[in-house]
Amino acid sequence: MAVTLEDVERLREKADVTYEEAKAALERSNGDLLDALIDLERRGKTRTPGSGGTYSTRPGANIPPSAPGKETAGYNEAQGTRSGGWNGLWESVKELFSALFHALDPSTHNRFEVWRQGKLLTSMPLLILIIAVICVFYITVPLLIMGLFLGCRYQFSGPDLGRKDLNDAMNSMSDTVEDMKDQVRRSGGKT
Repeated sequence: MAVTLEDVERLREKADVTYEEAKAALERSNGDLLDALIDLERRGKTRTPGSGGTYSTRPGANIPPSAPGKETAGYNEAQGTRSGGWNGLWESVKELFSALFHALDPSTHNRFEVWRQGKLLTSMPLLILIIAVICVFYITVPLLIMGLFLGCRYQFSGPDLGRKDLNDAMNSMSDTVEDMKDQVRRSGGKT
């Protein structure tokens, strides 16, 4: 679908981005204004006019704060404390977990794949790989290295990591290990 100047202008109004960013987002979303706006927000490209502040597509996120001194959602602005006993505590816990899951969301959509001889051996969320490297570093890293010597190739896929340059770097690493194995084989036959 052709991107029109009118669509670019409407997107610029909503997201406060440059013409170039708006056009690129519309091209990535095949001219769909909502998808382009969501794409820009995910990439952190949206800016709000004026100084400070944020804009979000999440429900209730753009509700202006109440007048000073009034209590809103279990928070007493005058005292700077939460109120409401268990309800206030429960709301705080929900906000914490919501923020945690929102931060981890991209790592569950992107995947780490292990290939061998052109066949997919396994594919796992990137979050699992990160947890394995952090928790059992001395087991995970040697296994990944051993996999390279056994002919495995690693790739990333997903909306954030499925880029050609990242996977080219992974293939380059696998090719280097294959070259090292060939050199060892050739030098082993000469002695």
